[in-house]
Order: sequence, then structure tokens, then C-alpha cells
Amino acid sequence: MQKKHQGYHSDENSDNDNWESDTPSDYMELESSEGSDSSFDEDSDTWIGYNDETSGNFPNSKPVFKAKYGLLKDLYELHHPEEFFYLFFDDPFIENICRFTDMYHRKSQENNKRRRESHQKNWKKPDVVEMKAFLGLLLFTGIVKKPDIKDYWTESLLFGTPGFANIFSRDHFLAIKRALHFVDEREANKDDPLYKICPFIKHVIEISQMLYTPKQYMTIDECMIKFSGRSKFKVYMPLKPIKYGFKAYILTEAESGYVMNWRLHEGGKKKKKDQIRPLRDIVFSLVENYKDLGYIICMDRYYTTLAIAKELDDMGFGCIGAIMRNRLSLDEEIKKEIDKLKSHNSLFYLYDSSLMLACWKDSKIVHVISTFGMDYLSPIYRTTKTKDGENCKKEVECPEIIQIYAHYAKGVDRFDQMISYYDINNRSRKWYIRLVLYFIQMAARNSHLLYCKVVEHPMNYLDYIKDLVKSLISPLRKRKAIIETPAKKRKSDSIDLTLNKFDCALEFSTKRYCEVCSYKGLNKKTSYECSKYKISVCFLQCYDIHRNNVEFYL
Repeated sequence: MQKKHQGYHSDENSDNDNWESDTPSDYMELESSEGSDSSFDEDSDTWIGYNDETSGNFPNSKPVFKAKYGLLKDLYELHHPEEFFYLFFDDPFIENICRFTDMYHRKSQENNKRRRESHQKNWKKPDVVEMKAFLGLLLFTGIVKKPDIKDYWTESLLFGTPGFANIFSRDHFLAIKRALHFVDEREANKDDPLYKICPFIKHVIEISQMLYTPKQYMTIDECMIKFSGRSKFKVYMPLKPIKYGFKAYILTEAESGYVMNWRLHEGGKKKKKDQIRPLRDIVFSLVENYKDLGYIICMDRYYTTLAIAKELDDMGFGCIGAIMRNRLSLDEEIKKEIDKLKSHNSLFYLYDSSLMLACWKDSKIVHVISTFGMDYLSPIYRTTKTKDGENCKKEVECPEIIQIYAHYAKGVDRFDQMISYYDINNRSRKWYIRLVLYFIQMAARNSHLLYCKVVEHPMNYLDYIKDLVKSLISPLRKRKAIIETPAKKRKSDSIDLTLNKFDCALEFSTKRYCEVCSYKGLNKKTSYECSKYKISVCFLQCYDIHRNNVEFYL
């Protein structure tokens, strides 16, 4: 049940928002240019209390969603994992990768002054079948992890993976990985620091945007791509789980984590302040393709400023975001009001009749701004401790806008979490190879989300990757006439379960208690059931008792 608020204003002197875990280094570079949001420090625009008397002064409502959410119609004819993955890696695109890889390898061999490279003299240009198998084995290394890429070719009975060596020789696989290229360097624009992989990144992002139109809520956040080598793009984030690597800004659908846009953080250590890319450029470069469609952008406190929120509103976006106190330009009287907030109480404020600030005190004070008015409260459950020290759930009232933010601000985290389970973390001296592996995972994850929206009973992400790996390497296995090792049969498969006069036969089902054992007073579970009468029975003994005493159940 929703309830109107009873408060007015909010803010405090230091950043106490506990809804985000950004480190000081996240916004260290941009603090001087974006921290105070000086463009809104005008006397004419101030925060005012938003109560029952002023509640009619907020003209903005939730944006009308004008985009046609959903998939391309052609996708509903697809059913298998490889069909969805080939939307991102079709044959013409893979042929170009093979051509550019071969060109780069031959050029590097001409410039190679080392004498003993006999294993590289047997180079053969990879074709589409081999390149698909190469991609499949890269995804395989994300499932079966080993400390060194060469360990996949070890002949050890205990640690070996014979299937890997049967598909690709070690030298050929590593040669393809070393020479992997996506552009003709003679024609590339080398002023672009990402020119080696820019066509590849652009292809994956454009295909992602073409195949799917996201729902109304979208999320902007950053992620870290692990890398410990040498690169001018590498950053150090001391309080992040991944401390060294590439920092990227991502736009995703809030609910599923489907990636819609991407941008690499290019800030260097010695850049001047006037050369640093401001927050505004980051946000608007990600959302530029979705103007005037009624999308609502959810951002954490690193990106949210009053200027950005108001400009998003002018461009037809809705905006919800946690915000730092020093970006709100609050007067001392309002700050004191917020500091006096009691636990689970809330206050609302209005800025220039276009922005609303909701403040709510949980363990700390949370500040969230929005471009549309949602000034009511709704109940949530919080875990608290009783006087005896025991945990118990208590119903409290929280501003609806803060609940919406907490729900929809996790889109990038969902994507990051899923690909981290089966991360392709192969080491390479070339920094751009790490980004290539990341985008292969992005394509696999996006294709899985499309697959889940089309197929009625979809596989989970792990089974999807396994099926995809088999499909990618299957053409090369057939060419080399590699026979797949048949799965061992279970003992139960060799037993003939013929039908009797009551047409009783066993089939697999969900694990439940055996009816015959329960009649005996025993608690045993079984994965078998009678296909005709749908009665769970154990495979041995109980099945014979059941089919000879069916009249007992009728």
C-alpha cells in the first residue's frame, strides 16, 4: 500500500550514501570539473521543501515509452544456441577475420629477425571452419580453467584434456591467437588508439542494438576488465575486486543486463585537466541513440549531477540516480534538517520544478534524484536486531523512487556477474587481445539472452555455452574424422523394463518419496515413477511390488 510522504527537504556535508560502493579513485579525475556542479549554483534556483502544500508544483510525470520493445521477427524462427551466436559472428565477418589474421601473420614473419622459429614456418591461413573452432575453444577455456594456456595440450593422464589437442595443435592455436586481427593495418586510421579492434567492437555493439529493443529502464555503470600487462589504458582501482585492468562504461537493459553500448575509459595518468573527458560526454555518448523515446536512465552517484539530470530530461529521457551531497548545492538549513532524520524516515525536496530529491535514512542517509515526481512511500522489509540480539524482519516505509533505483540500477552488475563465472582469462602480451576475449564473452551472453526470450524452455547459461562449444567445433571434428567418445551407459539402461498387463513402465521424473517405501514406513526418495499411474517408486524391488499390485492403487 502506497502512502504520501510527510517531510520536506534534505542533504548533508559529507557523502554518506550506502547504496553504492564506488571508490574515491572512481571520480578522482573528474572531481575538480564535475564535483560541485557549479552551473546550478544560481540564487534563482534553490531547493524547496516538497510537502502537501507544494506537491502540485511538480509538472513532470513519468516519460511515455515510445519505443517498440522486443526482438526482430526473424529471431523467432531460430531455436539452437549456435544460430543465435552466428548472428554476431556470421560467415562474412569470420572470413574477414581470417583474411586480416593471415595478412598480419605474414607481415610479422617478414619483419621477424629471429632465426629459430621453425614451428611458425608451417603457418596455414585459417578458414571459417577453423576460426569457428578457435572461438569455441576460447569459450571452452572459460569453463575448464587452467593456469597456463599450454596446459590444455599436456599429455598427462590426470591433467590432460585430449579433446583440445585433437581439434587444434598447440602451435597452430597459439599462432592464430598471436596474429588475431580485425583490420588491414595499411588502411587503418592509426590516430585512433583502438584502431586494431575498433571494427570488431563496433560490429558487436551494432548487432546488439539491431537485434533487440530494450525495455524502458536502462542502466549506466562501469566495469573492470582484468589485465596486468603494459598498456596506457590500464588503471588502478584499489577498492575494486579487480584492481588492475581496463575500465569501461556500459549501457545495459536494467532487468536482463543485455549490453546496448560500451565505451573504454581512455584517461591517462599525466593528462591535463582540460583534456579529461567530462562525465557529460560519457553519459551522452552511451545514450545518444535513444533520444526522445521515453527511456529512463538509472545511474549511480559517480555519474549523477544536477546538470546531467536536467539535460537528460530536456532530451526526452527520464533520470533516476543516487547523488553525492557536494553536488546538490544545499543550504545549511536544509542540511541540518536532513541530519536530524530518524531511522527509516524520509524527506522530499524540489528543484526548479524539474528535479525531485528523495532522502531516506537506513543505516546511513540515501540521496536519490529523479526527473519525474514519485513522492509516495511504500512498505519494504528490513532486517533488524531485537533486544535479545536476534535478527528479525521489520516492515518500514521507503520512498518509491528509491526502491525503483535500487531495483533498476543493477543491470551492468548482472552482466558482469554472469560473464565472470566463465571468464576467458588467457594471458597475452598484446593488450587488445584481452578486450577481444571480453567482447567474445559479451556476444555469447547477449546471444544467450536473445535465446532465452525466444525458446520456451531455455537452457541456463552454462549449458548454453557447452552446447555452443560443441556446435562451433563440430565441423572441424567432422573434417578431421574425430570420433566422439560415447557416454558410458548406466546399469539401469541395460535392464529391459517391458510393459506388463497393467502397462506399467518406469520413466525419469523429479525426485520424490517412493510410495511403496512410504507404505512400509520408510522415507526413501527416487527419481523414477510409473509412466501410466504417475506413482513414484524405487527402481529395485519396489517397482516389482508396484506392478504386481496395481489394483491396490486403483
